[in-house]
Amino acid sequence: GKQDTNWFNCGNWDTLVVPDETVDVQVGDNSFDRQAIVNASAPFAAYYGNIAKAKNLIISGEKVEVTSNVANILEVHGNLQISGTGVLDMDDSNAGTDDGQLYVFGNWTNSVGNAAFSEGNGTVYFTGTAPQIINNVTPLGTEVFYNVALNNSFDTSVSNDLVAEGNLVINSGRVLNIDGAGYVRVNNRLNHNGDLTIQNNGQFIQVNETDTNDGVYTGAKFQVNRTAQVRNLDYVFWSSPVENFAVTSLPNAYRYYWNTLAANANGTLGNWANASGNMTKGQGYIARASNGATTAQAMNLIFSGKPNN
Repeated sequence: GKQDTNWFNCGNWDTLVVPDETVDVQVGDNSFDRQAIVNASAPFAAYYGNIAKAKNLIISGEKVEVTSNVANILEVHGNLQISGTGVLDMDDSNAGTDDGQLYVFGNWTNSVGNAAFSEGNGTVYFTGTAPQIINNVTPLGTEVFYNVALNNSFDTSVSNDLVAEGNLVINSGRVLNIDGAGYVRVNNRLNHNGDLTIQNNGQFIQVNETDTNDGVYTGAKFQVNRTAQVRNLDYVFWSSPVENFAVTSLPNAYRYYWNTLAANANGTLGNWANASGNMTKGQGYIARASNGATTAQAMNLIFSGKPNN
C-alpha cells in the first residue's frame, strides 16, 4: 500500500512484483492505512488478465476488497485466512448490484469472527480437488456467504455446514453430501447439476418461498434418506420433501391421508381416506409397516426428485 490501494500496482508490494498463483500473500497493517482493492478496470490490471491472484492469502490487517462488479475477481490457489484485524469485504452496500467473485482452492479459515467477512452480493467458488474445510466461525458457527458455487464436492461432515444468503450452484460431476448432523441453508435458488444427498436427520433449508429451483433432478440426482424405527403393523407419518413422489412408494401398505371433509362415525367431519397418486406438497400421510418384527427395526426410505421449496 505504499502508493495507493490498487492490487495491480506493483509499487504496493514489498517485492515490487504483483503476485501470481505461485506466491504466498499477506495483507497486514501498514503505515499508509490503505486497503487492497481488486478492481478489474484499475490501472495495470490488464497486464494480469484483470484477475488478482495469490497462492495462500493471509489477511491479518487492513482490508481486501472485491466489490461492486462481477468482473472483479480474486483467485486464492491455496488457503485463505482472515486473522488479527484483517477484513475481507465483498459488499459495496448496494443491494441492486452484484459484487465481485472469489475463487478458493484450499481451506477457508476466519479466526476473527463473522463480522470480518462481508458477503455483500458476491459469489464464492469452492473449486479445489481435495476436501475443502470452512472453519467454525463465531458467533454463527459457520461462515455466511451470498452466492456459492461448488466446483468441488462438499461434505458437511468434513467441510462444515454451508450457508448461502443468495443462490447455491452445484456444478456437474460435483457431489454435496449433508450428513445426519449437518445442514445447508440457501435463501434463494438451488441450481443443481451435480448430485445432492441428504442423510437421515440432515437438513436442507430454503428461506425464500418462491420456487425458482432449476437444474437436473432425475433419477438419484437429488436424494433424501429417511429412517424410521418400526415394529410390525406400526404406522409411520410421512410427508414428501420432493415433487411427484408416488404414494405407493411409502413402505409398506395401507396408506391413508386425513380428509377433513369426510364424515366419521361420530357424526362429525374428519376421517382417514385411502391415498393414491403422487404425494401432495405439505400433505401428511400414514403408511403401515409390515416387517414382521416384534422389536423396532430400521426401515429406510429414499425420496428422489426435485425438492419442494
